[in-house]
Amino acid sequence: MGISLAMTDEHLSEAVEPGTPGPRARLKLVTRLREAGLPCGVMAMPILPWLSDSDEALDSLFGSLAAAGATGVTAGALYLKPGTREWFMQWIAREHPRLAGKYRRLYGTGSYASAEYRAWLSGRIRYFKALHGFSGSHGFSHRDVDGDPGSSAPGSIDPRDEEAQYPAGSIPGPAALSGARHGSHAVEAAQPTLF
Repeated sequence: MGISLAMTDEHLSEAVEPGTPGPRARLKLVTRLREAGLPCGVMAMPILPWLSDSDEALDSLFGSLAAAGATGVTAGALYLKPGTREWFMQWIAREHPRLAGKYRRLYGTGSYASAEYRAWLSGRIRYFKALHGFSGSHGFSHRDVDGDPGSSAPGSIDPRDEEAQYPAGSIPGPAALSGARHGSHAVEAAQPTLF
């Protein structure tokens, strides 16, 4: 199983995603899935610059996920695709006007935060994942921008190549699937990316 949970701040969660289950409900779901014996990975996205990316917020998030029993976590920064971008920028200007200029500079005219920010956030995510026992799962939903094997400079990464991974721990490995059958056909391994 894989669920989405990117913050533990109930008020911020309600403001950004009104009407959806809040962090406490999602953490309870992780716990119940684990109690039922199912693996449960978490997609910790979107991490919001200046709103949910502080050390306190990330420590709370990964600590809560560990306490709930999550089997892995994939995390990443806010991605502002067309449509979402317009809504979010209006929301920031209305609810957090002091951040509006920062977001415009951080995202420019694109969908991705700057490579420098993604590199910084990737490092913080790796740190807090290790601190809470998640070091064996993916550290960042987008390719680790400071560890790209084909590049020596963080700014040389093409964001179009970055893809979100299924939450670590949510999909059985190929060995677990090899014996599973559906009708007369073997169940094929899941694709490695969400899109």
